[in-house]
Amino acid sequence: MKRWTFILLACLAVGTIPAQADLHRGVWFWRNGSSPYGSDNIVGSSSQETATVSFFKKYGIRRVYGSYGNRPIYEPSIIASWNERLHLKGIQSQLLLAENSWIFPANRGALLDRI
Repeated sequence: MKRWTFILLACLAVGTIPAQADLHRGVWFWRNGSSPYGSDNIVGSSSQETATVSFFKKYGIRRVYGSYGNRPIYEPSIIASWNERLHLKGIQSQLLLAENSWIFPANRGALLDRI
């Protein structure tokens, strides 16, 4: 038992076991308006954004797959500000789109408008 404890402590001392904050995690960030953790209730509120980004950093989240509904179209400056905040903290922001009919040629205009 003492041997394994020593090996574990030695690994921690030299940094061969990654700390939790060093992990490269991603999170799906749904817009759910009824949830206090949904993007609808966080993005656009400076205090909520700050708390959320701090949470992401604490737990090693480096990628956010965000669902924002029509906000990128109707509130582009709010979404741009959120993306900039993430970027400044070293977090990648990816737009999460769920509409499966955009693959059809007749619907591609709506997809390009959203992007």
